[in-house]
Amino acid sequence: MKENNEQDVQQNSVKSKSLLFHGELALLIAVLVNSFGVVLMLYFCVVNRYDPF
Repeated sequence: MKENNEQDVQQNSVKSKSLLFHGELALLIAVLVNSFGVVLMLYFCVVNRYDPF
């Protein structure tokens, strides 16, 4: 019985690390997409001579 509890704890630890990794990956992707949007905005402002609309 004690061995089963230790295995469950180890499996939960692996699952939580996997979820943490997926969350960090999602955050990184969100930051990259946001940065790309800022770069595009700045590029089009320069192309249009600082007239964004």
